Amino acid sequence: MIYIIKYIQPIKIYIEIDDSFIFRSRNKKVPNGYWDYDHAQKHNRSRYIWGQNLIVVIFVLEYHNKKLIRLPFRIKLKSKSLTKIEYGRYMIKASIAFLKRLNLLKRAIVSFDSWFANSSMILDFVSSVTIVAQVKSNYAFYDLPPKIAGKRKRGAPKKYGKRIKKPTIKDLKNEVTLHLYSQKMTVRYSEYIVKARFLEGLIVKVVYIQFPEAKKLRVLISTDINMSATHIIQAYEKRWNIEGFFMSINICLD
Repeated sequence: MIYIIKYIQPIKIYIEIDDSFIFRSRNKKVPNGYWDYDHAQKHNRSRYIWGQNLIVVIFVLEYHNKKLIRLPFRIKLKSKSLTKIEYGRYMIKASIAFLKRLNLLKRAIVSFDSWFANSSMILDFVSSVTIVAQVKSNYAFYDLPPKIAGKRKRGAPKKYGKRIKKPTIKDLKNEVTLHLYSQKMTVRYSEYIVKARFLEGLIVKVVYIQFPEAKKLRVLISTDINMSATHIIQAYEKRWNIEGFFMSINICLD
């Protein structure tokens, strides 16, 4: 991997993390096999399923003319004793240390979905690398507190301003056409620089997005408030590369 990265000299390196559940026969003993709740809840499956859970980190290298190469970095077979977040923190830490040795950390962006986007995953690494993540739609975001002119009043200064009202689809006034998920699509969005309550008041950029014909909004955040909304959307879209990697793994394991 080191030789490939040095040869390509990527412009951007996207660190993508996700998990995939591999279904196994209930009568077959497999390493780290356990019963897990099926969040997909498909009609032809029971609520609890037996199998193995893989936690995977890949590097998506963007180089000349925005071409992409995906390289697996870490693959861990999750045990029942540790949570996905604990595995995720360990693997992201290893990824950051690896790129730091190559002096490429400034080109890196860590990306993950709402299952991994909790306070510990973001606050532990925000000082080292830019993070772009999808978060739950019910998280609270606030305006920056107003600056008070003149003599300061008694008591602690306000940490938050007014709470940002979650926009509706009709409130999204910005529109852009981008090449996303192997096709051109027009998305509508609104962006704000806010303080995130679940991140202990960390200042982030939040982007509310509506994809074509979608009835619900997606919520993305970036710890780099200077990133444009379109760049944030495109950076998170790179996470789709890990789904193709999971498909190739499942084919090999069948």
